Amino acid sequence: MSVRDFTIDGVEMGLGFTYGPNGYRRAVLIYIDGGSGADWMDKKNPELLNAINRIYELRHITEAWDCMEHFETHTLHGAGWASLQRDYNYKSLNEFNQKSMLVLNHQDSCDAHRKVAQTIQDVLYGNYQPPPKPEKSREEKERSEFLRKKPALRLKLVIRDGYQCDACGKDKEGSLCVVKKDGSSSSLQVANLALRCRSCMIKARNKAKK
Repeated sequence: MSVRDFTIDGVEMGLGFTYGPNGYRRAVLIYIDGGSGADWMDKKNPELLNAINRIYELRHITEAWDCMEHFETHTLHGAGWASLQRDYNYKSLNEFNQKSMLVLNHQDSCDAHRKVAQTIQDVLYGNYQPPPKPEKSREEKERSEFLRKKPALRLKLVIRDGYQCDACGKDKEGSLCVVKKDGSSSSLQVANLALRCRSCMIKARNKAKK
């Protein structure tokens, strides 16, 4: 459930949304903060009724703000902004277009919601430029290369040494890992590599910490 807080005509209120198991909005709830809320409801206080009417009038922009709030984390999921054009039909895209325009044109929209709304517009109209991928450090590149070549290196070591830990000499086929003898992150020569069981690796790490 998401809640947006308001203070209208001196009444602190919140407009909340509940969602069903399929992710679609199921209900709209109005929260009234403070002990006088129930009394105002019983007496049909004009200020409270006016505040409720004002929130109802704002329902379209509050719904648009709510959409922007959760767009990247809940709507796009793991596919990122590419999914906006790939995974949605015309009706959905038109709805996103209308909500994003509403947010951009409303004076009370916050910067975070405006940023999401502008990105939606850029994607829909072909102006979106994805942010450049951060440059990997030398260590990250070397680790990626090592992980990519690890299966082939492991096979070479098995052919050379058999299924045998280079530290304890035991045959532990299921847990043997490729390690670098000198700790170098750059040398992937087979002569610098060995197979080691996980128990010996843990012992070596614990020893190094002391």
